[in-house]
Amino acid sequence: KSYQAAQHLFFDPVEAIFATLRELDKVTKQFNQEIVKKKIDRLQDVENTITRLEDMKKTKEHVQEEIVELEKKKEQVQNSLTTNQEKRTTMKESEEYTLLQQLQQEQEQIIQEKKNVEQEIFSFFSKLQKPLKKYQRIALDDSRIIKYLNDPISALDNDVNLGIVGDLTKLTKNLPTLNFEKKQEEKFNALIAKAESGYIQTLRIKSKEIREKERSITEKVNASTIENDIVIITKKIQQDSAKIMQLEETITTMMEKMKKMNAESQLDKIKMTIQESLGITISFSSS
Repeated sequence: KSYQAAQHLFFDPVEAIFATLRELDKVTKQFNQEIVKKKIDRLQDVENTITRLEDMKKTKEHVQEEIVELEKKKEQVQNSLTTNQEKRTTMKESEEYTLLQQLQQEQEQIIQEKKNVEQEIFSFFSKLQKPLKKYQRIALDDSRIIKYLNDPISALDNDVNLGIVGDLTKLTKNLPTLNFEKKQEEKFNALIAKAESGYIQTLRIKSKEIREKERSITEKVNASTIENDIVIITKKIQQDSAKIMQLEETITTMMEKMKKMNAESQLDKIKMTIQESLGITISFSSS
């Protein structure tokens, strides 16, 4: 009986509570249906989009700061490049560099003269190579002849007393015994006579004078530092030019990256979502 009395006592209040909960559940379901119908749930997309826009803004600001720093660095390198180019121009217009160029031209001429004299020496002794080889076999002292056969240019340079002229005179006396045709003998005798008349001595003196000139000019050329200075500053110019090109490429890449950070499409998406969900038309300032 006490149980029935208690049940009767609490039935009405409990029933009232459950009735309220059922009504609340009904309203909740209707509210959820309305959310889906009005696409209010898509407002979460708006929030996500705004978050992405904020991230994009921060990234864009960071990229802009990097571009500013790169532009400053580019300007510094450009100033260095301009300064070095002006220095190089001044060096090339200097009296020292003009003198060096003249010396280098003289050096080239001397080198060519040296080649011509050496070719003349080599050509002369190559024409006497056959009779000298045969005479070398019967000569009492063949050491000098061997040197002329192997390297006539060096041999003549070291033959201070021109002993080869005496060897050639002895060769003339022995030519008839060396089994050459008469025309060949005449040719060899003419060459030897030319040598005896001072031709070889003239070649040696000329060769010595040219080598001395070459040595003197080479010393002057090597003593000048202007060309090396120009080489060094030219290397700096090349390095600066390469740096500028690299910086420009990096800046261009970052500018393209910024262009891809287009907020317009994201803002349009926000406008459309709010319009569809809340029936409100909004706009954004260009700033």
